Amino acid sequence: MFIFLKKKFGYYTRQRLKLIFNLIKDIYTKENLYFRMPKVASDSIAKGLDTNTVSFYHFFTPNTTKKLIFLNKHLFKFTFVRHPLDRFISAYSWAVRDNICKFKYPEDYNQKMIILECEGINDFCSKLDSMLSSPKNHLIHFYPQSVFLYNKDSLLFDFIGKYENMDEDIIKLKNEHSINLKFEFGANSKNRKKQLVESLNSKIAELGLTPTSIRKLEKTYANDFKLLNY
Repeated sequence: MFIFLKKKFGYYTRQRLKLIFNLIKDIYTKENLYFRMPKVASDSIAKGLDTNTVSFYHFFTPNTTKKLIFLNKHLFKFTFVRHPLDRFISAYSWAVRDNICKFKYPEDYNQKMIILECEGINDFCSKLDSMLSSPKNHLIHFYPQSVFLYNKDSLLFDFIGKYENMDEDIIKLKNEHSINLKFEFGANSKNRKKQLVESLNSKIAELGLTPTSIRKLEKTYANDFKLLNY
């Protein structure tokens, strides 16, 4: 079988198939599932998970993600979310970073190429809705968070923590759901609400986001603001 796969597929495809196989195996054999919401400290959280929790990566489209996650309806499912505008700014800065390896991170590279077709961040904001609705685009870090978490109005997860309340929600996971997540966000870090507002204003000014773009993003992520209580 290995020889067949090696001849049939390239290295990256083999690694991805292996990851998907292991992911499905873990979904059926473990008790908990953590969905790594893009740009919500997912790398740090994943490193602190116990061995009985599936770490579900975010390189699938929302519909595929939901289908895979719910192969096992008995899993306790949790994730963390983030203020939509703060998350968008973080996602944009990450997506256009320099020196993305095309072969190691093909999704990130393709995403950057799509974004660079726009004339700057404000042009990207104006086109984001149509880009997200196009089946040829897979903008990994820019999907509204709610499309992963809800089926119409039905919440599909058992616990949703917030980036802004990370430390408190980690304690809730442990005390109320016996999820021992070894990760401390820190009392002096940028997860405090007051610091969030100040940080957002600073980032908006630094990136040159116009009031029109802000209104456009608020419309694009309207369900996130509503359903996730932001």
